[in-house]
Amino acid sequence: FIRKPFKEEELFYKIGKHCSLEFIYEEKSAPGYGRMIQTEIKVDSDKRISELLPKSLRDEIHKAASAGYGKKLKSLIDKVSKYNHELAVQLSKHAAEYDYKKIIELIKYEAD
Repeated sequence: FIRKPFKEEELFYKIGKHCSLEFIYEEKSAPGYGRMIQTEIKVDSDKRISELLPKSLRDEIHKAASAGYGKKLKSLIDKVSKYNHELAVQLSKHAAEYDYKKIIELIKYEAD
């Protein structure tokens, strides 16, 4: 039993104990520990992200993200990098986190 609000360490301890697991933790002194890399999409203020990608590609991304098709989305994001690398990096980050709503937001999908 774990009381709310629980601490992350306590939760992992209990999971490890009940599932006979041993967690291996990264050293705090390891290079890059705790550093979060944040990529911002840089687009001219008067140029929308949706203008950077062909409509057909945006449609495919929207369908894949809406349906939760991760593998399809990854291959589409690879195509995005041909048009805008920063956008592809940002989309990849959100795909890895299964944040498909954010992907749809980023491509500013507009149904015609």
